[in-house]
Amino acid sequence: MSLKKKLLSVERRLIAKLDEIRETHNHRGSRGSVAESVFRVFLREYLPPSNRVGEGEVIDTEENISTQLDIIITNEYHPYLNDLNGPGLFIIEGVACAGEVKTNLNSNDIKTLIQSCIKYKKLKPVIQNGASVFGNTEDINRYIDHRPYFIFAFQSQLAIKTISTKLKNYYSGNHTPIEQQIDSVFCLDK
Repeated sequence: MSLKKKLLSVERRLIAKLDEIRETHNHRGSRGSVAESVFRVFLREYLPPSNRVGEGEVIDTEENISTQLDIIITNEYHPYLNDLNGPGLFIIEGVACAGEVKTNLNSNDIKTLIQSCIKYKKLKPVIQNGASVFGNTEDINRYIDHRPYFIFAFQSQLAIKTISTKLKNYYSGNHTPIEQQIDSVFCLDK
């Protein structure tokens, strides 16, 4: 099987799961919770075992805390503090990235997600003395000092160009530094 066929197969499975969720759950909140769970299961299936996948809040040593996050992917250094069967508390130094899952992304979601990202990106990991980090300064600042944040949408009411424009307009209008911006948006139906 080619990589393209494999990815199409995975995409069809996720779309089928979304259809099942919509047919079995009437309440929007219930659909959202189940969709988040489906995406966490998907990530667990495809990520290496050292990257555990959970949900909850992320905290730093200054006790700053993120909003509740649908997806938290740990790195190999995160201690086993959570059983991952429900929301947990994660330490920023042990987080590889975090994100949000939307069944159907809309304009109001974009505003909320921008604020969630900014709060998460303000968390400051402490790099221990003697630790080595290699990369260019911009990448270290954006991906090590501020861990990546993404959005995954099963469907979107907005075109990709519209999402990009809304993000760019907010960031330029508010002089948001790149290290506090959303790193990626994935829309399954686009």
